[in-house]
Amino acid sequence: MRPNEEITALRKGGQLPEAYKRGYDLLKQNPNDTYLKQAIAWVLYEKIKEYAEDVKQDASLASAAASKVRDLLEEYAHLKLRRPDLAFSLILVQTMRLPHQHLGYLPGFLYWAGIEAYRSEDYTANRPEGTDNVYDPLVEQAARTAGKISSGMDEDKGIREFVITLIDRALEKAENQREEWLHYQKANVLRSLGKIEEAIELLTPFVRQKGSEFWAWHALSKATREQDPEVSLSLCARACRLCKDSKFGLKLYSDFAPLASHAGHVGLAKWAVDRAIQTRQENDWRI
Repeated sequence: MRPNEEITALRKGGQLPEAYKRGYDLLKQNPNDTYLKQAIAWVLYEKIKEYAEDVKQDASLASAAASKVRDLLEEYAHLKLRRPDLAFSLILVQTMRLPHQHLGYLPGFLYWAGIEAYRSEDYTANRPEGTDNVYDPLVEQAARTAGKISSGMDEDKGIREFVITLIDRALEKAENQREEWLHYQKANVLRSLGKIEEAIELLTPFVRQKGSEFWAWHALSKATREQDPEVSLSLCARACRLCKDSKFGLKLYSDFAPLASHAGHVGLAKWAVDRAIQTRQENDWRI
């Protein structure tokens, strides 16, 4: 039996720890065996999937699981396998099942993988047979998630610029299901890079055309914050009034309260704090 066949047999037989250990033992003896490396990649996929399933069952495991997944992604990178590749795509799918708050390393991983790392299937929406469901293309998910993470962190400038490139690629080629959120995340990344005018230029048409889109008002509020705090406050207030999403609403209230306070509108700031508390109580979320 060839090394890759042995590892595949162990994996498919449910012996994942054995497949993992044996795979690396064999790799020391066969460091240039691409087929063996591919078999190990599928073992890494199964391990990442297990961590994602654990977090699905118990959200308190998210931080520890994300740390383990990071190690596994590094192992995958060290295998130096060619992409596009199905294993890479499915590894990415399982990784993004973890809460994005714990995936600060994801933009860097995507930067390492490169813009050409995706299969043609990763650009198409997923329509499972026998259902009417339509799921976002993998490229759209990756671009949106990377934008969400990188805009809120002190990421390397090169990584954030790559995220914009990935978002543009998704907008250009993917069968996107939620294109407006790609624009939103792109504007946030542009803002984080100090490209305020570009961010405002991107968001203004959405505010004009889709006046009910709270996300656009909020993004424009953040983009104008340094230039005109009073305008930013008004835009954020509009977003608060329009938002029906409880989780996003908490983000809005936490942004609005300090804006109002700094502008001397203490009553408005108190209103935002009260709304945040009320939202958490209504949803039985910890305060």
